[in-house]
Amino acid sequence: MPGYKINECNISCLAFADDLILTANSPNDAQKLLQVVETFLRDHGMKLSLQKCVSFQVEPTRDSFYVQDANIFANNREPIPNADAESKIRYLGMDISPWCGIDIKQMRGEVRSMLKWVKCLALKLHQKIELLSGYLVPHYLFRILHGGAPTSTIRGLDDDFRVAVKEILYLPLSTVDGMIYTRKRDGGLGFPRLEVTAIASSHKSGMRFLESPDPAIRALAAGTGLRERLRRQACVNRINWPILDTKTIDRWKIEAKRQELRSWGASKTQGKAAKSLADDPISNCWLYNPTLLKPCRYLMALKIRSNTCVNKVALNRAVLQHDLTKTVNVVCCPRR
Repeated sequence: MPGYKINECNISCLAFADDLILTANSPNDAQKLLQVVETFLRDHGMKLSLQKCVSFQVEPTRDSFYVQDANIFANNREPIPNADAESKIRYLGMDISPWCGIDIKQMRGEVRSMLKWVKCLALKLHQKIELLSGYLVPHYLFRILHGGAPTSTIRGLDDDFRVAVKEILYLPLSTVDGMIYTRKRDGGLGFPRLEVTAIASSHKSGMRFLESPDPAIRALAAGTGLRERLRRQACVNRINWPILDTKTIDRWKIEAKRQELRSWGASKTQGKAAKSLADDPISNCWLYNPTLLKPCRYLMALKIRSNTCVNKVALNRAVLQHDLTKTVNVVCCPRR
């Protein structure tokens, strides 16, 4: 049935499990699509959940567009709720607005409130870190990739996650960032950096889009200039282009982790032990399994490794000290 066209490819329905989106060029076509769907559902003992349904019509103008009520009705003549320009439609874990598309403006505020909630949970410290790295980071990574978040937003989220990790583990905020992101095999916490993970994931998914057997997916990739955007991103991040396989992305991601280790080792005060612990899974086994140590000893081990223990030497680094090695020449000019 007629729907929305992308490079001569007709798309009238987007379906994922029990979530459906119908697209049409006019309210009449949309009404016909809805009738076909309702007939199919009724024949199979199902029905629409009208409380969760919305409809809207986009009308173009000379240099913009506006959103209006499409006046779509179900078979029982019950109207489908209308979504205006200010509405937010929840679809596949994301907020979608008829006016601005996927909405990511409130994402950083959500992350901060979520991190504040995680800090207050009655969990052990390593469980909180696992909750952040294994659940929250992938959740917001999904929204970043589909929402096309700018680099500034991604780096801001990285800052929020990094500060939360240091606060949960009672590490000073001056702790070198390389220790947070370095692989556990190399002596770090192995926490994922959103910026690196987003770049790697976008290239892998982009390659699947460009090589997809589905003509609609290929038409979407061509219509949005996906190949050129991936090429520019690869050049900025020094990824060899063209990317022939996913192994190129995996090698770049490993090199990014090694760069974190080098930046940690370059620190004069906190990186003295970084190189000696690299590529040593035996010495770093307690990072893979924090339950090998008591929580207090786990925290102390992290502080010893990063050389951030509270002692006189560490405190003196934070206070400006007089250099007693320099000689001062004093010239006295007595008055007559």
